Amino acid sequence: MTRNGRLNRIGGTLVAGVVALGGLGALGASSGCASSGETNVSWAVTHPEVRAQLLDWRAKDQAGRRKLIAFMRDAPAGETASPEMAEQRRELALEVIEIDRGATAYLKGVVDEHGWPTRTMVGADGASAAWILAQHADRDPEFQARALELMRPLVAQGEAAPDEFALLTDRVLLAQGEKQVYGTQFAPDENGVRRPRPVVEPEGLNERRRSMGLDSIERYARSLGRSYGQPTDPTPLEVDPVKREE
Repeated sequence: MTRNGRLNRIGGTLVAGVVALGGLGALGASSGCASSGETNVSWAVTHPEVRAQLLDWRAKDQAGRRKLIAFMRDAPAGETASPEMAEQRRELALEVIEIDRGATAYLKGVVDEHGWPTRTMVGADGASAAWILAQHADRDPEFQARALELMRPLVAQGEAAPDEFALLTDRVLLAQGEKQVYGTQFAPDENGVRRPRPVVEPEGLNERRRSMGLDSIERYARSLGRSYGQPTDPTPLEVDPVKREE
């Protein structure tokens, strides 16, 4: 693989993750979720300092991804493969990587000291921020899986959002080489059309999505396409293109 090809791959892998993320509401687009953690807190939380730090890290996370998405969306057609464009995309991608590393380290410290940040502890917005940081902790899959298990009992207690739990479930399963359950993670096919990465029992996908407060896969795909100016198709892929790259 050429140097330019490697640069494009670094940025492209990150963009695939960004497009698949669930916190699209913070980027000015529909998340495809019936519920969200974006509500401003209006009551006393038990850990206000932790909440403030989580919201700060979420702001950094989203700002870095906005820059990368805007670059990919607004780049002139056919120029993203040029050395200059590849280098710029690489720099933006590395900025996001550094933010993710810092955010993951912070969240791990919070979890070790206080347990998973619940809505009671940090408010709905703080809990949603903690989920976003875990969702983007792709370079620490063991912690990502740990976060998922910590969130699991909290969903039934109303302390964690079911839609966010679904999104993290898919992220963890794919990292483990398994098929996703809710179809929340997309990747480009051989024609550059973004489609759900492989899904278990696709015929029951929308029913499972509804059970977690997610929109239909058709509406979710349209939302992603509008948000990022890229073609999408709700039909799940049979072979994971991310695996083919590895």
